[in-house]
Amino acid sequence: MVSSSEHNNFNLVIRDMGIDDIAAVFHLGEELFTSELYPYLYRTWDEWEVIGMYNTDSEYCMVAEVDDQLAGFILGTIINKISWTYGYITWLGINPQFQRAAWAI
Repeated sequence: MVSSSEHNNFNLVIRDMGIDDIAAVFHLGEELFTSELYPYLYRTWDEWEVIGMYNTDSEYCMVAEVDDQLAGFILGTIINKISWTYGYITWLGINPQFQRAAWAI
């Protein structure tokens, strides 16, 4: 884990998710959303979830990298209602190595 005093030594980049990121995002989610910690999320997290989000809402899929290593991801969408439109975060995952590092990703 990266301590908060060490976080300035890294180059944090937040960018749009690309097709080459799909496998890494899926595997990080697989590591994070385990049946022991999140039994309901575990059942819905699969490779088709990531591929589907990327295919339908790629503009709302982002990754965070630290020194070219996947530090986290966010997969979102836009929900349109009659009276308003709002953004919705569907999945958010932070690599355990970078959790509690005093960053807001």
